[in-house]
Amino acid sequence: MFDEIAIILFLFCLIVYLVLLLIVSRKENPSQRTTLNLVYKNWVKNRSNDENLLYATQALRNFIMGNATFISGLLVLVGILVGIYNSSLLNRSFFFAIEFLPVGFVQIGVSSGIAFFSLFNFILSIRYIVRVSILLSGDVTKYSKGEFKAVDLAEKAFISAQNHWMFGNRALFFLIATLSWLFDTIFFIIATIVISLYLAIFQDKWILKKL
Repeated sequence: MFDEIAIILFLFCLIVYLVLLLIVSRKENPSQRTTLNLVYKNWVKNRSNDENLLYATQALRNFIMGNATFISGLLVLVGILVGIYNSSLLNRSFFFAIEFLPVGFVQIGVSSGIAFFSLFNFILSIRYIVRVSILLSGDVTKYSKGEFKAVDLAEKAFISAQNHWMFGNRALFFLIATLSWLFDTIFFIIATIVISLYLAIFQDKWILKKL
């Protein structure tokens, strides 16, 4: 029964956190996030007027390499999870007394789902950063069509890259919690509560201030 309680608690914390993050991040009210977005826009605008794009290229390259490192690690982790699922180490008791749904399958499924969510966001982050690098190298200040300006598109792409990186990064914290479930259910419950409180209080306290 502890496994069922643990996963319900985890899903509740995860869904509430993501919903609040999405709602508050879309608001235009002054906050830490909106301030950072202004900094990101200003960075793109300054780089678009910079004749020497060496520093911009280096910064974007470092960003891509960081994402690529996370992607490689997550792919390795998914392979390890598949190997564990095919082993005899998993909990074979039934989840919610459903005979065709062992707890081990749910454990691997939840961890894999969080890993793929993080992987998806890191890949999208790279996609948008590549778009920014191409736009900057094409002299964005000279191009516009109607209400669409190349500089604005570059700014939006850079902010989208940062947002996807944030979601992928936050998912890694919850992935730590789901991986702890493979060792002990009580540890999973404690990890879920601690990580949720840590993110809400220390990492994203601006969310609580804007509720």
